[in-house]
Amino acid sequence: TLDVFSAFDQPAAASIKSSLGVEVHLAKGKPGEFRVLVDGATVVKKGWFHFPSDAVILSAVSTALGVGS
Repeated sequence: TLDVFSAFDQPAAASIKSSLGVEVHLAKGKPGEFRVLVDGATVVKKGWFHFPSDAVILSAVSTALGVGS
């Protein structure tokens, strides 16, 4: 399963779905929270001052799913 936890609606979920063709569950997170989990393990999250780029998110999810390897 692939979960995106965010305090607000994230275009990252749509980007993952359209780029990788996987179903994404968008869940309401805590204020300031942004995490992407694959099978319950966090693969990427927001730093103190910035969100990860789409490229970083897609790379982390692809690696966790074994896509393209």
